[in-house]
Amino acid sequence: MTNTFIEPNKYFMTFRFFTGIIQVLAALSIIIYFHSWILLAIWIMALLLFGTIARKFICSRCEGYGKKCYSLYLGLYTSKLFSHTEGKKVTIFGGLLEFICIGSISLLPIVALMRNNSSKEYPILLISYLALLVINLNLQFFHACRYCSLNATEEWKKLCPAYQVASLLWNRK
Repeated sequence: MTNTFIEPNKYFMTFRFFTGIIQVLAALSIIIYFHSWILLAIWIMALLLFGTIARKFICSRCEGYGKKCYSLYLGLYTSKLFSHTEGKKVTIFGGLLEFICIGSISLLPIVALMRNNSSKEYPILLISYLALLVINLNLQFFHACRYCSLNATEEWKKLCPAYQVASLLWNRK
């Protein structure tokens, strides 16, 4: 465990942003293409909640606050929206909100596809979107979660399931 923050490689982060933007655009395109307007409203709400309220309850309490953190610089982004919340731990509400938002953002395009599984585009769209999803989840886990598990000093992070798995994989004591 160290207190020294090392910024992520900017070229790797550019790649992560690129793949993330491609996934978001693909998700949005799938939902709009199949005219799933209710899913679109839920998806946009999840995206807004992820970018605001979830950041307040997670990133504003993190040691990466105000920094170009490994989770797509969300610490720097959050510092532009909210003040730092010293001494407060992430609550179950923050973790649950993050889980629901990421799940909705990631999985609602699959729901839109499944509702239209008789279309001829279904197999290629599903496989393509699932490939993007797997790539982005792996980039997050093997980059951000790995860094966090090896360097985090805050006790509340030990409750994060990804932190626990990453700690096991990289033998954090």
